[in-house]
Amino acid sequence: YEELLRVPLVVRGAQRLPPGRDPRPVSNFDVFATLLELAGVEPPPGTRARSLLAPLERRPRLAEDPAASSVGVDQVRAAHPGFDPSPFQRQLRAWTDEPHKYVWSSDGRNALYDLASDPGEARDLSGEQAGLAARLAAELEAYRATLGRCAPASAPAPGPEEIERLRALGYAADPAEP
Repeated sequence: YEELLRVPLVVRGAQRLPPGRDPRPVSNFDVFATLLELAGVEPPPGTRARSLLAPLERRPRLAEDPAASSVGVDQVRAAHPGFDPSPFQRQLRAWTDEPHKYVWSSDGRNALYDLASDPGEARDLSGEQAGLAARLAAELEAYRATLGRCAPASAPAPGPEEIERLRALGYAADPAEP
């Protein structure tokens, strides 16, 4: 939801970004592309990243919480044996195409909001605007289908000097310890 997604981005020292506020939302991809451009580095081929130096006026965005939350559930359940944690143990995905946001939930409690008229996301419009909700749900799934998994980086095994540095920092076990 918006209170978790709308995080201020403050940039200082980038001479090519004009001072002031820009209300347009950006994604982590945008920050990545901006840093690359400021460093004079071309983004990897096929990236969807778009630099903040040339932002899009309109850009649908995906936000995802892929893991069901379990933080604090055990403590609450211990204190309140009748507590039903299921509303908090679900996966969530949000597809925002201003001014609308479609929220998909793994438990089927999907929702549609008009952020312009309801910035607090208090009124679910999915029943009234089923066609719009279905279109945004299809866009969300189509976008997700284009995403690939990141391949693990293949790095050479650390040499004795690197292992010793890691050990000194506490990131590698002492060979004498079990």
